[in-house]
Amino acid sequence: MKPEQLQKLKERNLRIARLLRRVYVKPIDIDNYNPSEDYIEREETYIRKILEVYSTNASIVFSEIETDKKFPIKQKKLLSKSMFVPHLKHFLKVWKKMINNKKFLQSRQYPTYDESILNLFSNIDFGSFIDKEYIISRIIEENKDFDFLSEYPKIISTLPKQNLKENIERENLLDFSDNKATEKIIFLKKLGVLDFLRDKDLFRASTNKLAEYLSAVTGEKSTTLQSYLNPIVSANISQKNNPLSNSKNVKKVEQILINSGFSNKDFTS
Repeated sequence: MKPEQLQKLKERNLRIARLLRRVYVKPIDIDNYNPSEDYIEREETYIRKILEVYSTNASIVFSEIETDKKFPIKQKKLLSKSMFVPHLKHFLKVWKKMINNKKFLQSRQYPTYDESILNLFSNIDFGSFIDKEYIISRIIEENKDFDFLSEYPKIISTLPKQNLKENIERENLLDFSDNKATEKIIFLKKLGVLDFLRDKDLFRASTNKLAEYLSAVTGEKSTTLQSYLNPIVSANISQKNNPLSNSKNVKKVEQILINSGFSNKDFTS
């Protein structure tokens, strides 16, 4: 997927996520809310239709990520989780409005929709990297004071039989430890870490010391790192070993960072 195609996909993803705002946009006017059965039926139908349209379009976007042959699995997973964030954000806004009105609705014996949309949202096909367990875990993580087990026992019971608390607390992290030494230097440079370290008196005076320190945190040999750092520090020597001269590696690292949520304006040159 080319960068311009990815950008368009992200923009389309944001538009689709915003559809959730139409499900329930206004808090109930407690003093005047007295709906007829026909009104309740129309309200339920409306919510269902919006969620159907939303679900279909969201699934298409995430399937485009998974079926792209040029994206490595690792990047697909990272991008999918990054693209899921606006969907979670808009869902939580709608769901919390429903929760706020739930007690009033129950007291008047009106239907509440918080459980139904939670169930529908958690079953949307966001691709293989965003399964139901992940969706529920993220919602719980964002609402740690809410008693999900008491409120939604049926939904929680559909999750795999394992310790849900452990599942929520376990960070599902991507591992980039197998990146080449040159790519690790590019990561440090693009995020400003390298410039930050070089500003320290000890490292400003000695590239060797900087290489020794980075060998401790990257697991690479200090002699290898020194050969990459020298051309970055000094433009007067051969740039053959400068990691930033390899445009393919630079673009690869930038794409990983963009998929993680960074933008080009966050990068240092």
